[in-house]
Amino acid sequence: MKKFATLLLVPILLLLGACKSIQSEPVEAMVISDCTGVYLQIEGLDYLVCNQNLVKSKVGQSVKVSFEKISECPEFKNKAVCLMYHKNEGLVRISALY
Repeated sequence: MKKFATLLLVPILLLLGACKSIQSEPVEAMVISDCTGVYLQIEGLDYLVCNQNLVKSKVGQSVKVSFEKISECPEFKNKAVCLMYHKNEGLVRISALY
């Protein structure tokens, strides 16, 4: 019985872990910006936007977005970055703007 429970539990945990990084349901976010980049602020947490061109004109506005957490952002390669620190929850790529 323990073996069956383990076989059932492992795939469920893997699925839950994989789903954490993708926000497929639209969420309300405030678009904020400083010299370090453009961020989505959701429930008091800031997420650095990789494809900033989608929301750069929406700074200071509330938007509905779907996004995916990512580990690397090719758009930031060879880009000058200001030396100010902006605490954030990681990189995101916006998949849809509503």
